[in-house]
Amino acid sequence: MDEKRRFKRFSSPIDVLYYTDNGVKQRVKKVRNISTGGISFFNDEKLPKNTDIKLEIICASNISPIKTTARVGWTEEIPSNNGHKNQYIVGMIFENKDAYKISDCIKTI
Repeated sequence: MDEKRRFKRFSSPIDVLYYTDNGVKQRVKKVRNISTGGISFFNDEKLPKNTDIKLEIICASNISPIKTTARVGWTEEIPSNNGHKNQYIVGMIFENKDAYKISDCIKTI
């Protein structure tokens, strides 16, 4: 079955930081993909659905980091098979007002 998406996804080596409720800055484990509509990444911490999270996206050295807020659309748990802590895949939805910034970031990939 073909998957229909509203926005084209791009695999990306970009760095993403997020801020927890208590203001602590965390680095996501690995970005899966990014689009002008959202971002998906691997994370050690489960982020609750419909939570607004402050993100800092570092696209390229010649572009200032993008500071934005995104909403957690979904979280999927990845069970550990070696006794370590489980990981999560998190899907986040960007606010529309930041689409042009994200588009500029994607052009550097």
